[in-house]
Formats: sequence, C-alpha cells, structure tokens
Amino acid sequence: MCRRVNQPAIPGAWQKLLETLRLFPSLETRRVIRLTLTKGLNMEQPEKYAELIRLADPDWVEAKSYMAVGYSRDRLGPDYMASHNEIRSFAGDVARESGYVLTDEQEESRVALLSRDEEAARKRRITGL
Repeated sequence: MCRRVNQPAIPGAWQKLLETLRLFPSLETRRVIRLTLTKGLNMEQPEKYAELIRLADPDWVEAKSYMAVGYSRDRLGPDYMASHNEIRSFAGDVARESGYVLTDEQEESRVALLSRDEEAARKRRITGL
C-alpha cells in the first residue's frame, strides 16, 4: 500500500493493527472494517487490502471515499475525493480478491458495502444496519 499514507507516527503501530485484526474472529459480535479511500493516495493494491480482510474475517467491509470537509480541506482538498464509480470499482476489486460480495451502496455518500457471505448480507438487510 502507499507508503506516503501508511507511515504510522506511533512506533509499533502496524504490528498493533495486525494484532487487533487477528483478534477480530474471536469477538462474539458483528464486526466491520471501514476503508477510507483517498484518490491518488491509497486506492491501489486491492489484493493487499484483501489480505487484511481475510486476516480479520469481519462480517462487513465498508469502502468509503475520503471527503473534503472540515479541517481535512486544509490537508488534502476535493481533488482527493473519489467518485462513487471509482469507489464501487475499487470495492469490486477488493471483493474479488477477498471473496466478499458487494451487498449495498450509497451513491450520495460514495460508499460501497461488502459482506463476507450471503448470510452476513441477509443479516444486514434484516437488521437494517
């Protein structure tokens, strides 16, 4: 993944993240991972995201565009916001690499939802999450 983005300021942060992801399957609750995707920075190598997703085995993965709102406008601005089509396309790539399925999307929010399997997709629809 992009080194410009994935440079933790905290020593050992990457190892701590991996440790947390490894704990996910043991949690007795529904689990979700959100990918905040930034055009031109971290929308690459879907196979690497898939590795992390398989490690954590969450019920859902939410792929959402970075949004240039609030103070973030001072750091990046609107040029880094991915369109919904770009998010949907990248989420589709992550789904193919991870074995997840595209379950839902919200164009206005530039978000796509992936589910681990049909059961997770059905639970999402039933509970209205």
